[in-house]
Amino acid sequence: MNYFKELLPFKEEVKNKFITRFKEITTGVIYGSIVVGIVQGIIAGIGYYLFGIEGTFVLTLISIFLSILPIGSWPVWIPLVLNLMYNGESGRAIGLAFYGFFIISYVDNILKPYIVGNKIKLSPIIAVLGMLGGAMLFGFIGLFIGPIILSYLILFLDFYRSGMKELF
Repeated sequence: MNYFKELLPFKEEVKNKFITRFKEITTGVIYGSIVVGIVQGIIAGIGYYLFGIEGTFVLTLISIFLSILPIGSWPVWIPLVLNLMYNGESGRAIGLAFYGFFIISYVDNILKPYIVGNKIKLSPIIAVLGMLGGAMLFGFIGLFIGPIILSYLILFLDFYRSGMKELF
């Protein structure tokens, strides 16, 4: 961080503001991803419990872990749906599939822009744009780094807009 700070051609006061905001953005996105991942994994676990899936606790922990990563809990609940179908329990399978598609999957889409946006003081719409653009450019990891990159761009533009005289 000190090396990066030395490279910035700004006044010391501006460098400190920039580095502070840089840290806020990065920790906000990481914090948001962890919180949303935990919530999504717990909601998945509630579904496993409601549909009578054995090993709910372990499956919930796996779902939490995968949800913190930019993967989501679908690698857990989709095989469970397929297993229920294979075993002739189509009612439970259809119920878990609907729960997975319409409840578990949307937790990330609804909460992440809100939590990340609030934490890094960024509009949820811009956070969504960052996630979508990041996903298109970088794949799964883009969901995580897209809002960071977009926030840094906005940060640079804000510093530029504040006036070149104040920066140097």
